Formats: sequence, structure tokens, C-alpha cells
Amino acid sequence: MRLALVFTCLLGLSGCSFELRPVQYDRDVSYQTGQTGSLQLVSYSEGKSLDQLFDIGRENGSVKYSTAGVSSGQVNFDVLDERIFAESLASELTRKGLVNINKVSEQIDTSKYLSVQLVFTKVVFDHGFGPDFQIEAALHLKTPNNEVRKLYKTSTFENDSFWDRMNTDGQEAKGLVAQNLMNKIIPDVETFLQLDAAGAKKSL
Repeated sequence: MRLALVFTCLLGLSGCSFELRPVQYDRDVSYQTGQTGSLQLVSYSEGKSLDQLFDIGRENGSVKYSTAGVSSGQVNFDVLDERIFAESLASELTRKGLVNINKVSEQIDTSKYLSVQLVFTKVVFDHGFGPDFQIEAALHLKTPNNEVRKLYKTSTFENDSFWDRMNTDGQEAKGLVAQNLMNKIIPDVETFLQLDAAGAKKSL
């Protein structure tokens, strides 16, 4: 039994060295805009408030990726994974018809109907009972008439059992936490766009 547990732990760690695979949103949406949008992956700076991070006059400068990711040996959800998630989000918003986003921008583009800013504020890895990534990320949505911010907290095993934990390796754990985050964000973007079209202002 002890040998099997050690093997499971080693298997979990071995899968963490690979980058995140593109994430899809497999649920249906009921609202589409046909409008254009932009998405900026904001560089995280420790000690700065969301007001400072989401300042529309702020540019990322030479920092290409966010810096909230963790990296410890082979265990990581790092800046490249954050970038892949942002690119996946842009792709899924386009594929589902919510807004058309060509690419992830290095700075906010308010000339588009919808501007999206995403920042990863905290990433923690816990291997106490299976490889578990715990993520905090903030989203800023802005149209010409409305804007909203929301902080998301999710983890690999948000809705899974102990046995799911013990049968999940590091690569799967990384994909699961990214999927959980995607499943939270897309419905909120859809709701925000519906409220905006109706002229309503309401927090998500």
C-alpha cells in the first residue's frame, strides 16, 4: 500500500513539468454579439491593488507575461501556462461568438466593444492529497457604457472526491484547474454582455 502511494505521488509530480494544453469551453452559450473585443494578460506586481493593475494607462512594458505563477522543481503553473490560458480564453470567446478577439494584447485596447483584462494574482501548489493547483485570478470587463471586476478562486479538485485526487497526475491537475477557471469566466462574460445590451448595470 505504501509503495503504491509513493508511486502515485511520483506520478503526480512527473506530469507537472509539461506546459498547459489549450483549454476549451464545452458548454453552450445562448447569447452572441458579433462585436470585436480585446484581451490583455496583465503582469502581476506584488503589493499593487486591482485599481493599479487594471489602470488603462498602464503598459506591460518589457514584461511579456504575468509573474504570479509558481515554479518549484518540476511542479509549476508558470507564466507560460498563464499565457496559454489567456490565449485559450480569447479563442473560446471568439469560437462561441461572444466577441471576436484576434490575439492576446500587451496593453488594453478600449477601441473595441469589449475590453478584457486578466491577471493571475496567486497560484499555489499543494500535493498533500493528490496534486492540487489553487488559483486566484481577477477579470476586468469594460464596454463603452459599463464595466465590472471579479475575483475568481478555484482549484483542481473543487468538485472531486478523495479518490479522484489520488488518481490524477500533475498534468491532469493543471488542466483541471484551468478548465474550472474557464467554466467560471465564460458564463460571467456572457451575462455581462447581456446586461450591457439591456442597458443594465449589475455586479456579477
